Amino acid sequence: MISNFFDRTPLLRFVIPLIIGIAIGEYLEIPFWSLLIVMCFFCLTFFISIIWIRKQAHYKWRFAPGIVFVLSGIAFGMFYHHIRKPIVLNSKVKSEIVVKIISDIGETPKSLKFDVKLLGSHDSAFYNFLGKNGRLYLNKERLKQKPKPGDIWLVTGQLIPFESPRTPFMFDYSDYLKKNRISFQFISFTGTCQNIGTFQSFDLFVFCSKVKQQLIQLFEDYGMAQEERAVLNALFLGDKSELSYDQKEQFATAGAMHLLAVSGLHVGIIYLLVGCLLNVCGLRRKRLMRVFCVILVLLGYAILTGMSPSVMRASIMFSMVEVGQCLKRRMNIFNVISASLLIILLLDPLAIYSIGFWLSHVAVVSIILFYPIINSWFTFKFVPFKWIWSLFSVSIAAQVGTFPLGIAIFHEFPVYFIISNLLLIPIVAPILILAILSVMFQFSSFLSQMLIGCLSDLLCFLNTSVAWIDGLPNSLLSHLYLNWYQVAFIYWGLLLIVMFRESLRIKYIRLLVMVVVLIGFSFQINHWLKPNQLLVVAQLRGKIVVNFINHDSNKVFIDRNISTRNLEYHLKGLWSFYNAPVDFKMISNDSITGLPVVFNQLGACSILFVRNNVVWPSTKLSQPVNWIIFDRIPKQSMDELGLKIDFEQVIINGGWNENEKNKWLKENSDHVEKIYLIDEKGTLIIKETTYWHKLNQILFGNMVVLSLNLR
Repeated sequence: MISNFFDRTPLLRFVIPLIIGIAIGEYLEIPFWSLLIVMCFFCLTFFISIIWIRKQAHYKWRFAPGIVFVLSGIAFGMFYHHIRKPIVLNSKVKSEIVVKIISDIGETPKSLKFDVKLLGSHDSAFYNFLGKNGRLYLNKERLKQKPKPGDIWLVTGQLIPFESPRTPFMFDYSDYLKKNRISFQFISFTGTCQNIGTFQSFDLFVFCSKVKQQLIQLFEDYGMAQEERAVLNALFLGDKSELSYDQKEQFATAGAMHLLAVSGLHVGIIYLLVGCLLNVCGLRRKRLMRVFCVILVLLGYAILTGMSPSVMRASIMFSMVEVGQCLKRRMNIFNVISASLLIILLLDPLAIYSIGFWLSHVAVVSIILFYPIINSWFTFKFVPFKWIWSLFSVSIAAQVGTFPLGIAIFHEFPVYFIISNLLLIPIVAPILILAILSVMFQFSSFLSQMLIGCLSDLLCFLNTSVAWIDGLPNSLLSHLYLNWYQVAFIYWGLLLIVMFRESLRIKYIRLLVMVVVLIGFSFQINHWLKPNQLLVVAQLRGKIVVNFINHDSNKVFIDRNISTRNLEYHLKGLWSFYNAPVDFKMISNDSITGLPVVFNQLGACSILFVRNNVVWPSTKLSQPVNWIIFDRIPKQSMDELGLKIDFEQVIINGGWNENEKNKWLKENSDHVEKIYLIDEKGTLIIKETTYWHKLNQILFGNMVVLSLNLR
């Protein structure tokens, strides 16, 4: 069955080795010439093996060309990744640079963010990065005018290094920028920042940014509210910069986040609309002209919305469908998907690290495989019921394929995603059609006002519905965690279900039972390995965070200036991994005053949390502790602390003045082995020993089960 499948989808036989080669190339540093020689060797061997098999007709060696072909694909993937590998400028150099503004991508509380292209600099460190894309942060208060796409700016400031997160399981934003080919980050808060001209040559991406800004301004001029405009910009133009944090959270909780990511749904509506317009214009039978117009519109829309993997996948697939109809040939849908994978990877091999790339393709495959099964459960003759059940089946089929990836990446699952899809998907098409008509008839203020008014009402209904679903009880399952091998087991099980339905062979049921047992056993092993109690000491925005977790509570001692949003962003992945309670309690550090107290016992270990304004008693504390946690630089030396209390190690927040820090460390250099700096050594995780760990220790010897330092 599998061999027949690969016979019908020849492109997939090259795409899979290509993906494997790209992934291997990310982790293996092999010289260019070595990769080139290996790739040429395997390609030459493949052609020789084909000729040899055909001439000699050695049936028993028929598998040899296939093996060599796979190795050739892997070698090509490694070689192609090497020549397309991004380079980054990872330093803190202060300099003056000239950049071209590409697009406005949003703002932070203190700065505006722009995607830029480096044009020049006097610093030699930038010479190899001329023409590369970067991210620019400008101080809001110092800007006399807001930069526009195409402007050339002279900026004095400092590079921001690409640093890996120090909290385990946290989203790696620096790696995300690298994978999106952002070669440098530059911030300007005090130096020169001025517009020195406009870039005269044509730049496609600058042109698209200007078009998007004009369209956004059109909707704003006709009085569309900010919340509705932000959703429309995301849904129609792929621009999420105006969406607030609360809006994103509501859409994620409601299971409607896919509506804000331009993908197959949006491109499909555009495709149908273009097809209808071409039919009205009398181009139904002029097939070549029709294909050209469809591909041109879909490609233009993909570029306008940012060329994300999801919109590229949809545009490529609909274009190939149109070409197939023009040639009057029936196309294998899996060949179309394979072609989409291949084209996107050839355009950018780093697309394999985009979650949108995988979710988009997996959702399509899942719908193809599971929609017929689910839709056949019930049959309705009443057309509205038939339509509702069809939409329900598509939603379930897409979720079956995407939920393992969604849980592994986002650690949450929207409970009411079916309600969201049934309620909101039907109004996406009218929203997109009205948005397009508003742009087409902007020459008439009356028509534009009427169309945008209707559009605003639909967007208001969309936002209200999402807020209502978000407010339903238990609308989101949080702190979920799947290992990558568990994800692989789940997809293996889903594949066995499909294979059993196609062949009705009992062996697939036996394999499915085995896979289910393995999945259940993996969850049980993870449960056994979880500690009974956990203490996490991390640094967040220069402030210390102390998080105590057990089966019943999740307490966080934190600076009052740190928001819940920042806290969840840094610790959500760690909470999911350790299955922490969803409801956490934030306790301000300011509430801990007066004498130092042992605020928690972790098994046989004790931890002391000390505020900067602590008043030490005149006599030595009788109870020894394992760790003392300071939220700022200690006022005492290590020797003076030893006179106040017996301890094993001091944990210090590194977010204080660099000169004071170096001075204190120099004064206490004799005790360096007892000092744990959070900013240098990373988050400290202290676990209470579980019975499973104790059993391992008895069976397999000495193991460090009490404390684990993770960067």
